Amino acid sequence: MRTIIFIVFALAFASCNGGSRQSSSNQEKNPLNATPPAFEFVEEIHSFGELQSGEKVIYSFVFTNSGGSDIKIEKAEAECVCLEISYENAVIKAGEKGKLRVVYDTSGQFGPQFQMFRLTANNGTLIKDLAVTAEVKNEDIIYK
Repeated sequence: MRTIIFIVFALAFASCNGGSRQSSSNQEKNPLNATPPAFEFVEEIHSFGELQSGEKVIYSFVFTNSGGSDIKIEKAEAECVCLEISYENAVIKAGEKGKLRVVYDTSGQFGPQFQMFRLTANNGTLIKDLAVTAEVKNEDIIYK
């Protein structure tokens, strides 16, 4: 009788362990869904160098979705009206590249400039601050 009870417990224990092995193998088959999306930018601050007031210059910030799920870009906003930011694709799959196009208008500016903007994605859970810099020369302003 003891042998039968021992065999029943052994079979019950073995069936419980088999279930946990199966769920861990399912996780191993699909590890990308387990990791959140992440921005990996080539450059986070871009310097335009020396510019003349009134110039419009363009730069594209390139990034990779280095996480395991999609990035859904919701907005890109700057405090300065001198920056116009656009993006070509609002959803970037895991491992794919995305691009933000920044047009910087130096009209009315002078001196050292540091203009920041914010990229927001995935219901505000993914935020990245980026910036452009320049030394703007303005012939209408006399420096002392």
